[in-house]
Amino acid sequence: MCGLMFKEREASFASFRIYESLGFTIALGVAQYLCMDVKIILLALTLVVSMATYAIPEFTTGPDDVIPPA
Repeated sequence: MCGLMFKEREASFASFRIYESLGFTIALGVAQYLCMDVKIILLALTLVVSMATYAIPEFTTGPDDVIPPA
């Protein structure tokens, strides 16, 4: 979806990788301070929020909104 909805595909994938790396860094930095129960709850909440925010553009955009490859 990241590559289909933005004109600058390289920039969108670079941004995706930066935020992915930021998430790994935060998870690694916080891992030693939280117990396993809290980590599982946070991961479950993150999954639910991610699925909900993915569904919004998935159902609101149609085939006409996809930018064709250059």
